[in-house]
Amino acid sequence: MTIEKTVSEAIHHRRSVRIFDEKKPLDTSRVKKCIEQATLAPNSSNMQLWEFIHVTSKEIIDEIAPLCFNQNAAKTAQQLVVFVVRKDLWKKRANANLDFIDSIYGKNTPKSEQLGREKVARNYYGKIIPFAYFDVMGIFGWLKYLLILIVGLFKPIYREVRKKDMRIVAHKTCGLAAQNFMISMAAIDYDTCPMEGTDTWRIKKLLGLPKASEITCSFHVESENLKESTASVLEFLLKKCTQKSRYLKEIVLILTPLFPMTSLQVLEPIHFYFFLFLVD
Repeated sequence: MTIEKTVSEAIHHRRSVRIFDEKKPLDTSRVKKCIEQATLAPNSSNMQLWEFIHVTSKEIIDEIAPLCFNQNAAKTAQQLVVFVVRKDLWKKRANANLDFIDSIYGKNTPKSEQLGREKVARNYYGKIIPFAYFDVMGIFGWLKYLLILIVGLFKPIYREVRKKDMRIVAHKTCGLAAQNFMISMAAIDYDTCPMEGTDTWRIKKLLGLPKASEITCSFHVESENLKESTASVLEFLLKKCTQKSRYLKEIVLILTPLFPMTSLQVLEPIHFYFFLFLVD
C-alpha cells in the first residue's frame, strides 16, 4: 500500500497537470475519499453552500470536453469533479443548523432557561443569517447596505450584505473545499487540473443543475502524473513547430532553457500556453 504524503509534501507535489495518461488506472473510491475530505474544509458559518458533482462516465466527460473548449486536461481526464456553489440553499442550511442545535439543547426550550451559547446560536441562524442572505432582486440588499453605512459611521460592523457580497462569500467557501480536494489528491499521487475556462451554463444544463447554482471550477483528475522528462515536452513542442516554421522551432530551442520545466507535471500555464501561442 502506498504511503500518503505529508501535508507539506502534498503541497509541494501538487501541480496543475494538463495532459493525462488515459491508460493509467484510477481508483474511484480513493477519489470519493478526497471529496469527503473536501467537505472538512472550513466554511462560512457552517452553511456548507456547496455541492461536488463526481463524473465518472466517459460518455458525459466526452460531452463536457467541448464545453471546456477541448482543452487537453478535459479531453484526457478519466474523471471529473465539479465544485458547485448553492447559495440558493441558505434557508435549508440555516434550518439544518437550527435542527442540530435542537438535538443538543432540546427543542422549544423557554428563553429564560436557555444557556448563553444556545441563545447566541439560535439568534445567529434564526435572525442574522436570514438578514445577511435574504434579498429580492438585489433591492433589499441595497437597503441593507445603506443601513450598514449609517450604522458603520458609529461602530465597526459587517458590511458585506448585498447579494453580490454573499455570492463572493459562498465562492470563497467553495474554493477552500476545492483546495482541500487538490491537496488530498496530491497526497495519494493523484493529479488534478482546476479549470475555469468553460461554458458553465451548458455544463449546468448537461449535469441537470438548477439555474440558481454556480460552478466555481471543474477538476479534471487522473492517477500518477506523466513522469516524462523535459525531452518529451520538447519533442511535443518541436513537432508542432516543425509543422509551422523552422523559425518557430529555433525560438522554442532558444527560450526553453529560460523556463524551469522538469516534467509535464510542472508545466505552468504561462509556460505551456506561451509555447502553444507560438505554434498554433
